[in-house]
Amino acid sequence: KVLLNGAEAFILGDGTRSSAEKPNLMLSGDLTEMNPYYFGGFKTGLGGEIYNTVAIPIPVLNEEIYNNLLIQDKDVSIPVADIKGRHLPLAETNYYQLWKDYDLRPQYNGDECSVCDECEAEKVCPTNAFSNKRLDLSRCFGCGMCASFCSHNAFDMDTGSVDLEIDEKNVNIPIICRQSDRLRANKLSLKLKKMIKSGEFKL
Repeated sequence: KVLLNGAEAFILGDGTRSSAEKPNLMLSGDLTEMNPYYFGGFKTGLGGEIYNTVAIPIPVLNEEIYNNLLIQDKDVSIPVADIKGRHLPLAETNYYQLWKDYDLRPQYNGDECSVCDECEAEKVCPTNAFSNKRLDLSRCFGCGMCASFCSHNAFDMDTGSVDLEIDEKNVNIPIICRQSDRLRANKLSLKLKKMIKSGEFKL
């Protein structure tokens, strides 16, 4: 049993595109019980995608499970690939290098806004969180696209960069767009913790 978008749900098995290298899960829950803050639409160059937020309780039943829970961001490796050839990794890094102490949400400074005829930030925002000089943080995914594309620096967000070695050359790659929302994940994990402690969520 898990918490899916704020509602109790169940793991049915492996996802349809799950593999040993890239495992994922198939989940089932009652849509009417879910909190709309935790899921929604995300525009991409090839159309819309849906994002969900999942919190999974892990009962500590033996020492092996306990030791696995001690794994930190720096211990979680992740491949780096060109978007046009994602099946051919160029290098490898880890979650710590990608997240560190970087910002999870942008700060919008309306005084710096030049009211462009066509607002690039509004145009590229994948969740329609920015419109008419207003940033709706309840819709914001923390992707960082607004900060990357606004030419007048009206958005302040340190999305970070990662140092890699590709073809025997040291390169620094800026993080332009995040497609994982750590803030929502943290919030739902804390919600699950409180529900377990109060007895509202039964393992």
